[in-house]
Amino acid sequence: MEKRPIKLITLAILAIIFLDSGIWSQESQTKEISLSLEDAIFRALKHNLNLIAEVYSTEKAMESVSLAKEIFLPSLEFSYENSRNERPSTWWIQGSGTYITRTQNYETRLAQRIPLGGTISLAASNYTTNTNQMFQLFNPYYDTQLRFSFVQPLLKNFGPRISKKEIVIARQNYAISEAQLKSQVMETIYQVEEAYWNLVLARENLKVKQQSLQLANDQLAKTKKEIEVGQQAAIEILNVQAAASQREAEIVQAEASVRTAEDRLKVMLNLASGTEL
Repeated sequence: MEKRPIKLITLAILAIIFLDSGIWSQESQTKEISLSLEDAIFRALKHNLNLIAEVYSTEKAMESVSLAKEIFLPSLEFSYENSRNERPSTWWIQGSGTYITRTQNYETRLAQRIPLGGTISLAASNYTTNTNQMFQLFNPYYDTQLRFSFVQPLLKNFGPRISKKEIVIARQNYAISEAQLKSQVMETIYQVEEAYWNLVLARENLKVKQQSLQLANDQLAKTKKEIEVGQQAAIEILNVQAAASQREAEIVQAEASVRTAEDRLKVMLNLASGTEL
């Protein structure tokens, strides 16, 4: 009995996320349904809004962990710059006129953050200049560079504890969210099982009270016959009638207990009004 809720946790979460209308789509077409304990648990989990919110909260916390880990993913950047500069001549040897200089710059940069908090980067760039100025040794002019850099903080932000701080926080939040989800699932399963078996107990108790009333009525009929033939005094009928009345009162109380147990289970299962279990 204690292992059943644990085995149902995985199925319960899947039911919340993936179970659509299914067997419950016919509910609006019927006024009476028969549920096993597992069916009741599935339905309670599927329609528990607090539990659904916890599922989405856990999924969000899991995504936060993946997002925090992306800080150690390598980054690849590409930049392009194109400029055109015009200016009048200020040198008398070149004479008057307007000199135009066009430049293009391409750069690709690959960077990787390391657990100690530092950053390693490798960049390659190509610089091109083209001008109409006179007396240029190379025109157009090309310049290519390859740069490697390593930056490591030595005091503040040094060490894996700082660099992995966001990951640790995200994991802790996910663990908390997962624990809350499991707790909510277990609590829901426990409440449904309790309500289910309380209803079963109430109905069985009603059957017992009905049998007791039948026995009291049989005893009343028997006593009346014995009084008619003189085997018992007439006053004995009062005790038997009191016992039968007591049994009728107990049936009224048992029927009320059944209705209360049914209403509690219906609320947990989110059943439509008028549906009988």
